[in-house]
Amino acid sequence: MKYYHLVDRAALEDPSRKTMFVHSARRLKDKHFYMRRKNDTIYELSLRISSASTADHLS
Repeated sequence: MKYYHLVDRAALEDPSRKTMFVHSARRLKDKHFYMRRKNDTIYELSLRISSASTADHLS
């Protein structure tokens, strides 16, 4: 089985590349947090719509 690495470890020896990698990793983490919050909001809205729809059917 071959393993493919997303990071060229030899390239990380260059300090400027390390900085770029760290910056990119932080940016990805921030985007993940933002998308997670958006996902939570959509989920909460779907629960409200579902419960409102169920209440309409019971009336």
